[in-house]
Amino acid sequence: MKISQKLISSILGMAILSGTIGAISANQQMNIAKYLAQQEAEEVAGLLGYFISHELESQKMRSPDQMLGQLQENVQALHKQRQRDLEIVDRNKIILADVVPEDIGTRLDRDRNNEVGKTIQDGIPRTYIEASPQYPNGIQLIAVAFKTSNGETMGAVILEYTPIYKAALATAHKNIVVTSVISFGCGIFALAAGYLLSLRISKPIKQLQQAVMNLAEGKVDTRVNIRSPNEIGELATSFNKMADDLQYSRDELVNANEQLQYKITERLQAEAELQAALKDLKKTQMQLIQSEKMSSLGQLVAGVAHEINNPVSFIYGNLQYTDDYTQQILLLIKLYQKYYPNPEPEIQNANQEADIEYLTEDLPKMLTSMKMGAKRIREIVLSLRIFSRLDEAEFKTADLHEGIDSTLLILQHRLKAQNNHPEIKVVKEYGEIP
Repeated sequence: MKISQKLISSILGMAILSGTIGAISANQQMNIAKYLAQQEAEEVAGLLGYFISHELESQKMRSPDQMLGQLQENVQALHKQRQRDLEIVDRNKIILADVVPEDIGTRLDRDRNNEVGKTIQDGIPRTYIEASPQYPNGIQLIAVAFKTSNGETMGAVILEYTPIYKAALATAHKNIVVTSVISFGCGIFALAAGYLLSLRISKPIKQLQQAVMNLAEGKVDTRVNIRSPNEIGELATSFNKMADDLQYSRDELVNANEQLQYKITERLQAEAELQAALKDLKKTQMQLIQSEKMSSLGQLVAGVAHEINNPVSFIYGNLQYTDDYTQQILLLIKLYQKYYPNPEPEIQNANQEADIEYLTEDLPKMLTSMKMGAKRIREIVLSLRIFSRLDEAEFKTADLHEGIDSTLLILQHRLKAQNNHPEIKVVKEYGEIP
C-alpha cells in the first residue's frame, strides 16, 4: 500500500472513529431514554404500591372490595393524568384493576412468553408486544413488579411502553442531533486534511521510490534532486550518498568476485582430489577390516581344531587296542562257555542279567561305530587346519584339490537332505594341475 493511501486510510479511520463515537453516544442516549421510561414505569408502580401498603395498614376499616374499588379509581386517575394505558395483576396474573373495567377479574394471557410471570418471579422489568383485536398491529408494553412498601411482591403493573419511551427519547433527541453533527463534521475535516497532507508528502516520496527502483535494477548512477528542508530532503541526501557508496562497492565487488571464482575453481579441484583419496582410503579400510576378520576367523578355527585334535587323537589311537582287548575277552568267554557248559547258579544269573550273547554280538559293532566317528572327527579337524592355514608362510605351494575336499567335508551337513530342500550330490571331476 502506498504512503498516500496509508495516510488517507489513517485519516479515514479517524473519521470512522469519530462517527463510531457519535453512534455510540447516540446509542447511549437511546439507552438513557429506555432507562428513563423504565424509571417512570417503576415510579407509577411505586405509587400504587404505596397506596396498597397504606390501605393494608388500615384494612380493618375497609373490606377487600372497597380496597380494589379504590385501586381502580387510582388507576383511572393515573390514566387520565398521564394518558397511559394501565392495568394491575396479582401473583396469579388475575387482573385487579384496568382502564377497561370489563377485563377486571379475568386472567392475563396476552404475554406469549409469560414475560409478566417472569417479572413477578424475579422483579426484573420486561417489555413485550401484545397483539389483540383492539391493537391488530400489536402494542409494546412494559411490566414492572408491584410491591408494597415492605418490598413484598404482590403482582405486576403493566403500562403502555411506547409513549413513555417517546417522551424520554424527545428529551435526549437534541443531544443525539448535536453529537451526530459534530461527528460528521470531524469526519469531513479529517478526510480533507488527510487528502491534502498525502498530496504534499506523496510527490517527493514517489520520486524517491522511482529512484530506489532504478537503483534496484542496477542503475547505480541514479540520483534525486529534492531540496526540501525537512525529513524528506534529508532522506534524499542520504539516498544520493548511499548511491555513491553503492557504486564504489559494486566496483570492488566485481574485482572480489573474479578472485573468488578463481579460488572456487582451485577449491573444487582440491575437493575432487580429496574425494578420490577418501574413496581409496575407505577401500583400503574395508580390505584391512576383511583381512582382520579372516585372520581372526582362521585363528579361531585353528585353535578349535588344535584343542579337539589332542583328545580325538588319544581316543582314536586307543580304540584299536580296545578292539583287540575286547576280542580277546570275547574269545575267552566263548572258551569258558565251550568247556564249562554248566557253570555255577550265580554265574548263570549274572549271564542272564548281562545278556552276554547280545553283548558279544553288539560290542564289536559299537567299537566299529566309535572308530568311524573318531575317524570322522579327525578328518574334520584336519580339514579345519587345512582351511585356516595358520602359522604357515604367506606364499607357498598348495594342493587346490585338498582345499576343495576339506571345504566340502566341513560343509557335508549342508549337502544332506533337509525338510526344505533335497539332498545335494557333488560330482568331482578334478584335472591334473601343478
